[in-house]
Amino acid sequence: MKRLILSCLLLTSCGNLADSPVKKPGNQKKIWARITYYHCNEDKWGARVAASPKIKNKAGFGVAAHPDFQFYTKVRIPILSGKLDSDDEFQVIDRGSAVTSKKASGGETYVFDVFVPRNKIREFSREMPRYTWVIVEE
Repeated sequence: MKRLILSCLLLTSCGNLADSPVKKPGNQKKIWARITYYHCNEDKWGARVAASPKIKNKAGFGVAAHPDFQFYTKVRIPILSGKLDSDDEFQVIDRGSAVTSKKASGGETYVFDVFVPRNKIREFSREMPRYTWVIVEE
């Protein structure tokens, strides 16, 4: 009888679990970072990336980041939400000497180099804030 009462209390206190969104708790780290932009014609590598020779970078997909961030780490840059595609999510798929040395920030903060279309490079470089919060999934 006690089990039946406890079960009823548990079920009523939980509400309708089918309607509750289930989100896995993930470790997220919020980082103040310098954001820079690049396009496929800037160097000899073009849209090729360091993570895999089979992947080509495209706007709204990949970023170059410091080796402290493993390849395929998910990164969110909220100020870019809806600017390159429908969301603000990217994957770390590239490296580079400038992001590794943190050159654009004078060595002070991490640098995330975002791949953009060639015709949008000036717009992003001039109009978007240079520093912003970046959310990294761990």
